Amino acid sequence: NKNRVWVYEHVGENNLNAIADRVKFMAAGSECKWIFIDHIHMISAAGGENETSEINKIMHKFRELCEELDISIDGNKGHENGAEINLSHLRGSHVIAQIADSVIGLERNQQAEDESEARTTKLRVLKNRYSGEVGDAGSIIYDTVTGRLTELDLSDMEITEETIL
Repeated sequence: NKNRVWVYEHVGENNLNAIADRVKFMAAGSECKWIFIDHIHMISAAGGENETSEINKIMHKFRELCEELDISIDGNKGHENGAEINLSHLRGSHVIAQIADSVIGLERNQQAEDESEARTTKLRVLKNRYSGEVGDAGSIIYDTVTGRLTELDLSDMEITEETIL
């Protein structure tokens, strides 16, 4: 299980071409197939005054890289207070939703009083060009002791009045 995750912190590096070069290196040199960009708006903020135009450029560049390198890139956007996410919530430019083959939203109520709920993230497929299947894709919970995410099997949960509320 070595070399499964590679992290590149691009804080301060907002040049799209430099980030594209890093993505190419990660795909070719480290054999990465999934690359997560957190977050696209930090790149666009440095690129110019028109955020929508900058996001369009970024998404087109990322799309080119996906095709060229046979990889997937995720520009992660979350819903921090547990609200259900949909494609219209993607900030800045609708081209993010238009150009992507798949869009997966993450929902988590970080402010929940219940600790388990605050550590649980719901996955929602918002777009799936391959099969068309969209909707709830399950939930994962963060284990504060191990630092791992574990898929929740909701069929194993006991249904009580508390779990419904």
